[in-house]
Amino acid sequence: MPDIYEEINLELIDVFYLLITVLLARFFWQTLKAREIAEKLVMNVCREAQVQLLDGTIAFNKLGFKKKSWLDSHLIRYFKFEFSIDGTERRHGLIALNHVFQQDYIFLDLPDKPTIDIQQESASNTID
Repeated sequence: MPDIYEEINLELIDVFYLLITVLLARFFWQTLKAREIAEKLVMNVCREAQVQLLDGTIAFNKLGFKKKSWLDSHLIRYFKFEFSIDGTERRHGLIALNHVFQQDYIFLDLPDKPTIDIQQESASNTID
């Protein structure tokens, strides 16, 4: 009777490719989860600022790092969105979420105030 484990012959490079694939899939999944959290936060902030979130969605903008000290840096995901004050003009906004999906800041481009910089934490706490 042949042993099933004898037929599996993985080289080290195969294990490396598998590990890279799993890490990329996890990063993609976490970015989707961060987008959902950011969307809820943006909806709440737009409601509080009495502006209309256009298209009802946000989009991944870029990935960056925030450095607090020499060895302490964190992954930051930036999402952009558009909103309107009176329904005629599109304005841009930006939200940044850190590595544990806590809100770093939300930037709204308003005419009476050049920017609104809201510092608060999200309702979600951890990465799975």
